[in-house]
Amino acid sequence: MKAILLTLLALAAALPQAIAQELDLTRATVDVDEGRLESLLTDAQKQAVTHLTITGTPADEDYAYLRSGLLAQLDTLDLRRADIDTIPKLAFYSYPKKELRIILPEQLKHLSDSSLWFRHFTEATYVLTGKYPTIGNDVYSWNSEDPGNDIRLSRMAVSESNVYCTMKDGYIVSADSTVVYRSDNLILLNIPEGVILINERAFENNIVADYAVIPSTVDSIGDCAFANLCHFGTADGWPFSLSCLATVPPRLGKEVFTHFPGGVYVPDESLELYLDADGWKDVVVGCLGDVPTRQSIKSAEVSTQARVRIAGSTCRIVSDKTMAAVRCYSTDGKLLGRLSCNAEEAALPLNAPNALIIVKVDYADGTNETIKLKP
Repeated sequence: MKAILLTLLALAAALPQAIAQELDLTRATVDVDEGRLESLLTDAQKQAVTHLTITGTPADEDYAYLRSGLLAQLDTLDLRRADIDTIPKLAFYSYPKKELRIILPEQLKHLSDSSLWFRHFTEATYVLTGKYPTIGNDVYSWNSEDPGNDIRLSRMAVSESNVYCTMKDGYIVSADSTVVYRSDNLILLNIPEGVILINERAFENNIVADYAVIPSTVDSIGDCAFANLCHFGTADGWPFSLSCLATVPPRLGKEVFTHFPGGVYVPDESLELYLDADGWKDVVVGCLGDVPTRQSIKSAEVSTQARVRIAGSTCRIVSDKTMAAVRCYSTDGKLLGRLSCNAEEAALPLNAPNALIIVKVDYADGTNETIKLKP
């Protein structure tokens, strides 16, 4: 009798906890090997879930259901234990929350073309839990030909339990710090000392402002590593420059410097070696002692075509010639607004009107201009 009474008391104590767990509809775990995601979630979970964990192998229908609206209410999508080795093209292409955390699969091997691209103004964080995957084209965007796309609003972080990768000086690097994979905030700064290999597409589509350095230890640079960099520049004519400190030109993959927005400076004693090296000779412009300084740039030499004025939450641009498109960025690289036009005047709504902004104007004649507004 005593044993029965103790059992009943234990059940009574556990009941409130079980009820509370049942009522917590904000968290859900589903195994999509047992059925499709849409059918596995209850109607109540579909309305309330904010933290979704998926195991098994998602089908095309499961990705489609995520895109159809579920991502719009999630704070976290946990795919760590999912049986996924490839994220498919446009897997998450939708309008999710402004801030979303996606924990990538431990088994991940490849990111397909545009696989991590969201529609605009989503600050997604992708958490890397395993080895750094191979990278397809424009993984964070749809079209690298458009430097105003929303690629810069997404970033990749490394989980604390990851034994293959770590963070160093703002970069994702291999556990032994010899391979640099990516900048965690998509801004190209000085690459850490000790790096031997710059991974394929490591800085593709990244933002550059003034100056960055490749350390002397680098001996190999992968495909498209510095392709399609977005250079803000400034109204005083300040150029972007990349210094490579390696005395022997690092081996280059394919299209490493496609659409490179500046010049590369190399050790004085190695200039001839670089000028004779395929891939390098097209971008090297001088020796390290010739790297330009702000004092060497005269603002009087810069001719500004467009005039910019901020009025409330609107950026107004007036130009002496026809503008094709206008983009506004914050100084940390976030896209604040963009507008296609075919006129000499434009009014561009801003989603952060009080930010210090940089205005890029593309003209109909193929030229462009970048203007940094002073605070």
